[in-house]
Amino acid sequence: MFRDRRPVVVAGLVVLLFVSLGLWRVTRPMSGTDRSDTDADTARSAPRSDGGGDRSDAGGAAVATPAPAGLRTPVATAAPSGTETASGGNARPVAAIGRQAAADYRRQAQYPPWSRPFNEEGEDPILRDRMVSPITAAGPDGAQPILVVFPQETSFEVPDPVLLYAYLSVNDTRVPAASIAGTLLTGDLQPLAELAYTDDGTGGDQVAGDFLYTASFEPGPDFAPELSESFLVRVVAETTDGEPRIAATSFLYSNPHARLTGNYRDAIVDGSLVIDAEVEVLRPGRFHLEGTLYDRDGRRGIGEAHTAGELPLGRQWMRLTFFGRLITESAIDGPYLLRFVALSTTTAMPNAKNRVAENVHVTGAYRFAQFSSAPFEDPDLLDAADRLERDLQ
Repeated sequence: MFRDRRPVVVAGLVVLLFVSLGLWRVTRPMSGTDRSDTDADTARSAPRSDGGGDRSDAGGAAVATPAPAGLRTPVATAAPSGTETASGGNARPVAAIGRQAAADYRRQAQYPPWSRPFNEEGEDPILRDRMVSPITAAGPDGAQPILVVFPQETSFEVPDPVLLYAYLSVNDTRVPAASIAGTLLTGDLQPLAELAYTDDGTGGDQVAGDFLYTASFEPGPDFAPELSESFLVRVVAETTDGEPRIAATSFLYSNPHARLTGNYRDAIVDGSLVIDAEVEVLRPGRFHLEGTLYDRDGRRGIGEAHTAGELPLGRQWMRLTFFGRLITESAIDGPYLLRFVALSTTTAMPNAKNRVAENVHVTGAYRFAQFSSAPFEDPDLLDAADRLERDLQ
């Protein structure tokens, strides 16, 4: 989301065209939409005190500068059952896959790895990457009711309480449970606390009697990890017929080393929209920032931007650059809304995630025609597309 330009790693993207013609190799870029910020080798340039190599604002403050990362390789789908791809057979499906992959490369090449439009489904990448996935467990032979367990968030930030949910379901309808209890475990399965799930409107439970049971865990001051830790919750439910159901869920508890101050500023720089976010660093380290841009009402998504860098102690700015072509293609006039912003400490594994900030900044009333419509023309992706197309000739 924020890295220096690196050579694209070449992996063998194997395209089966004809057995008689052998195996053809294609360059495969690395995933640019991968939001794991755990590898320092994929991170951006660090700001320097002299500003060299980094963007600076009008006052000379160092700004973490976005730089390219690799891009996602289009996923090839299997040929339909019964379709022959050997010599003498029908190779059209395989050729079509190759042409589609080349077209995907060319489309992605229009944007830099650090600023892209949302995917075809229009999913906000910040929300998508933090989406909670419920875990289910049925009885023997799939018998209902089914136990469903999940945390309120995938990651909690110190000193927030941890809220956990569980319910029994029959035909997707919640039903009462005789009891639900849980055990909080460390990543190496050492028990930390026993949890009681209730449905009485207390202890974090929002609505009494809705059969959505809630457990609340209040970490003490000694519970805060050095950076972040993963925890498991083993949940045991008893149905009204006395049958057990057992499932487990997990969450991350984070102690980030920086926070957003709430100060933002925006400008047009080199045909793109830049939004600087002020960060207060509590402990020097590596940090990652991502944001998503919408129209003024927050209804139409325009695209994302991300950046990262090594930051010293104190307050400084991190810069999100929304590539101009994103805005010109949207044909949306400003002001624009920085709807979601996510800051993470990526100094070590697992990364520590701050709470997502929402609706934090409204830009000036720019017109979309003020931004550059020029494509980025990523050379690595264009080269990959050329190779695919040559092999398909």
